Amino acid sequence: MKKAALLPLMILLVCCGRQASQDLMQNDIDSICSKWVPVSSESICNAEIITVSGKAVVIKGETDMPEAKAELISYLENKGVSFSDSITVLPDASVGQKGWGVVTLSVINIRERGSQTAEMITQALLGTPVKILKNEGTWYLVQTPDMYIGWAEDDAVTLMTEDELNQWKGSRRVIYTAKWGDINALGNDGIISDIVFGSILQVTGQGITGYEVILPDGRKGSVKKSDATDFTKWAEKTDWNGNDLVRFGRSFTGYPYLWGGISHKGLDCSGLARACYFSTGVILTRDASSQFLYGKSVDFNSLDSLQTGDLLFFGRAVDHITHVGMYIGDTEFIHSSGLVKINSLDPTRENYSEYLKSILQGARRFIGAPSAKGSMKVREHNWYF
Repeated sequence: MKKAALLPLMILLVCCGRQASQDLMQNDIDSICSKWVPVSSESICNAEIITVSGKAVVIKGETDMPEAKAELISYLENKGVSFSDSITVLPDASVGQKGWGVVTLSVINIRERGSQTAEMITQALLGTPVKILKNEGTWYLVQTPDMYIGWAEDDAVTLMTEDELNQWKGSRRVIYTAKWGDINALGNDGIISDIVFGSILQVTGQGITGYEVILPDGRKGSVKKSDATDFTKWAEKTDWNGNDLVRFGRSFTGYPYLWGGISHKGLDCSGLARACYFSTGVILTRDASSQFLYGKSVDFNSLDSLQTGDLLFFGRAVDHITHVGMYIGDTEFIHSSGLVKINSLDPTRENYSEYLKSILQGARRFIGAPSAKGSMKVREHNWYF
């Protein structure tokens, strides 16, 4: 074979070998990211190997975990690869000094992308502290106290420096404990906002029947004393039990299903579980599939083993959990599916769900569990105190 004919073949082999090597490195990089971020909605690690002009290697991406970036860089160095580092560690420079925020509307929608047309993936309530990861136009990438990450509009959150957040944490606050209501303007001259259970308000004064409050964006108003309680005392209460969870869960009966919802305005299945546990001062992780990863495993094949407040998980397989309900005793569980309703695991009951019983994959107990990832007590969460 002539040398001229061999040259294209040699070039092809070199190029194929380089691409195969790059593909192997990308697989390893993806594995490193997966190790650091097992639940993609709760943290970020995106990294990609790019070859520029067929020679220069660039690793590009972003993560909110400096440790993940350090391992990625170490991996390439150990491979002996000459590369340029273009991985951004969040929060990025667009955030500046105001890397925190507090939700200033009754309920805000958090979306998959920074667009009104993007899917709503979760919500956050008035007075919820959030971490700001980056800013793009009129949208902030935020992380909520349950570690969920998504995009919120800029007028839904009041930005704060760390010192300003610490002042908010050190202030006198109340938590709204009625289902819903209004924040009246001072002097009862109109309404400044609606409000739902779980909202946190900063107190500036009080009268005989009401608290004077200020919202994170500076609006001032008042709420009835009978509808709110001291936030610190509420968070420090430790005698919650399954019956408290059941009573609160039943308060949602008949409410409509809302994908991504977490409040009395509408909620999805894991949003109901989260709302119930938040009523007792516990922040559950957001999705059913991630809730299944935490808590104490319970023998779900024996109804005698279940206790009120245990969460029941459903799906095609244990690695494909798609639905969650809360056991309320006497073979029954409450869940959000079309609407919030009660079904039974007993085939003799009228409200028995044969389908859900057939895909029941497990149960988890969070009552009495120590504060930890996946079920953090509000009083031990340093974004609140």
